[in-house]
Amino acid sequence: MNRDIHIGSLVKKISKEKGISVKEFTKELSCTRGNIYDIFRRKKIEYTLLEKISNFLNYDFVSECYSTEKKDNECVLVIRTNKSKIEELSSDKSVRILKVINLQEIIKEALLQKTSPK
Repeated sequence: MNRDIHIGSLVKKISKEKGISVKEFTKELSCTRGNIYDIFRRKKIEYTLLEKISNFLNYDFVSECYSTEKKDNECVLVIRTNKSKIEELSSDKSVRILKVINLQEIIKEALLQKTSPK
């Protein structure tokens, strides 16, 4: 996780820029106004909630917060991202993607192996 980002402040900033009210947030996330203000104060937000907020605001907080960049050799590690971000990275000649892993498929396969008779 990028430790320099105060994610709650960024969420608040992006929602303000997009004209999203706290009331709209409460409706979308099915929570109270107090919960939304709590989110704005958080330095870190759990992944699933951050993903919901990303989808609602149409802003990729997940990639911004769950990636690491090292400038000297242009290495980027993306823990999880959406398909369009992978396509964007693939078209960049300076980026070489070695492998894309669909975590949900791996989990499904593991669960099927666990429950299938031996």
